[in-house]
Amino acid sequence: ADAAHERMEMFRTLYHCPKLVIASVNGPAIGGGAGLALSSDLIIAAEESHFVYPEAKRGRVPGLLLASLSRALAPRRALELILSGRKLSAAEALQLGVINQVVPQARLREETMAYAHDFVTPHLEALRATKALFHQVCDMDYDRALELGRDVNVQTRV
Repeated sequence: ADAAHERMEMFRTLYHCPKLVIASVNGPAIGGGAGLALSSDLIIAAEESHFVYPEAKRGRVPGLLLASLSRALAPRRALELILSGRKLSAAEALQLGVINQVVPQARLREETMAYAHDFVTPHLEALRATKALFHQVCDMDYDRALELGRDVNVQTRV
């Protein structure tokens, strides 16, 4: 129970971090490791990397992974991966929208740093507010999301 609580808090901390969190995956991301990457805002992976969610095949319920994977993929695709335990290559993860970029393994660090540089801005508060609003909007119905977006526009453009 303590380990599950610690993992939950780690995933939560990454998800709610006001700064942009970019995961750089170099190799297999299995179960909790895949969940850790999914808790990040953006994911870059080396070509040789892969993602596997084997818990259900091993007789465990992947409760913590469901929160992240169900937000990263269409529901049926997320359910398929969770129930099958099938290996998801970096190329397929990119195609499905689970990750943002695939790069050669030898250039992973360099490419991750260059990618992160694309998000550097002197307007950190706008970046933080946009990230927070994005997470709120993803969890709302469309009409409420539009209303919230309108309210934020009014507040930030005064």
